[in-house]
Amino acid sequence: MLSSEKKRSFDGLLAAISAYSMWGFFSLYFTLLNRLDPLVILAFRIIFAFVVLIPIVLIRGKGKTVVSQLLRRKSALSLLVSSFFISGNWLIFIILVQKKMVLESSLGYFINPLVSVMFGVVFLRERLRPLTWVCVFLAGCGVSFYAYEIGTVPWGAMGVALTFACYGLVRKMNPTDSLSALTVETLYVFPIAMLYLFRQNAFFTIGKTEPMLFLLLFGCGVLTAFPLLLFGFAARRVRLSTLGMLQYLTPTFSFLCAIVFLGETMQWFQWVAFVITWFSLLLYLYDSFQPYSDTA
Repeated sequence: MLSSEKKRSFDGLLAAISAYSMWGFFSLYFTLLNRLDPLVILAFRIIFAFVVLIPIVLIRGKGKTVVSQLLRRKSALSLLVSSFFISGNWLIFIILVQKKMVLESSLGYFINPLVSVMFGVVFLRERLRPLTWVCVFLAGCGVSFYAYEIGTVPWGAMGVALTFACYGLVRKMNPTDSLSALTVETLYVFPIAMLYLFRQNAFFTIGKTEPMLFLLLFGCGVLTAFPLLLFGFAARRVRLSTLGMLQYLTPTFSFLCAIVFLGETMQWFQWVAFVITWFSLLLYLYDSFQPYSDTA
């Protein structure tokens, strides 16, 4: 029999693996919606995410937290900014799925942690150890090589990485729990999404003529909320370092989806760029577990 503490940790580990895995397989779900305009998909995802989140917030007694965040000017402004970053991240991801560029989105999520490291240096005045600087440099080399070979900046990968890193930066400065924060964020963009869909007459067109497609769109809201709940459950039971390690399941599964299920092929220069990025991440993870000593 497992002790209560070990069972708690084991349950948290399963929840974390489930959440990151679901995020990793998102591309397969969104390919089912390829017939729709990306903005329509985004708008429905925002609306249905908000619809799903509201009863969860009320059941978990987070209603007062949501209201308090809206009434605090600094927190409300912070969540307004983060709402546009996360919406932008969702939109870029949807576009990349539709363009059959899931590999590029995967690359973006692999380099995202190192972009966040640089943001910490620039905006939060965090200090890096020498090996971490090497990791950032290697990741930059990988992306630069990729850009050189394709003849342009990989805007999809950079868009995914930058929007999510900006989102993480803004959210780091706001201690609101993830459930309450996402509820407020979707609330901010909810009216814009509703207005857009009404102007496109999308509710009537899709709901009346294609009910199964409408159900798939509702599923976007469920898939937005459910992994978040699993993540919140895991965060209270699993060490932060463990969560940090597990986060790479998401781009790994996304990478595998692109290769195995979506028929995307890897060019030789993509393999080089990914290998450099993976190596830099391994170095970064190794460095993260070393005892920190401030030599200043």
